[in-house]
Amino acid sequence: MSQMRWTMGLMAAVMLAGSAAATAAPVNNCTQSREFEQVKAACKEGGRKAAKRVMKAAVRRARAQGTKLKCKGCHENLDSWALTADAVEKLRPWMQ
Repeated sequence: MSQMRWTMGLMAAVMLAGSAAATAAPVNNCTQSREFEQVKAACKEGGRKAAKRVMKAAVRRARAQGTKLKCKGCHENLDSWALTADAVEKLRPWMQ
C-alpha cells in the first residue's frame, strides 16, 4: 500500500512539474514588438539576449542626444517585457 502511495505521489509531482514547464514562457523567446527589422533579426538570430542588445543600443543613442529613455518607459513589466501603448512611437526615432 505504501509503495502505491509513493508511486502516485511521484506521478503527481512529475505531472505538475511538466505542466508548469509547458506553461512557462521560454527564456529565449522573443514575444514582444516585431515592429522594427533590427529587433526581428536579433530575435531570429539570438533570441531575447540579442534583442536586448539592440534595444540597449537604441537607448544609448537616445541618451546621447539628451532624451531620457529607460526600459520602464516602454515596458510595463520587465519580466514579461509587456509593452506600453506608446512604446513603438517612443522608440521609432532611435531605431536606425
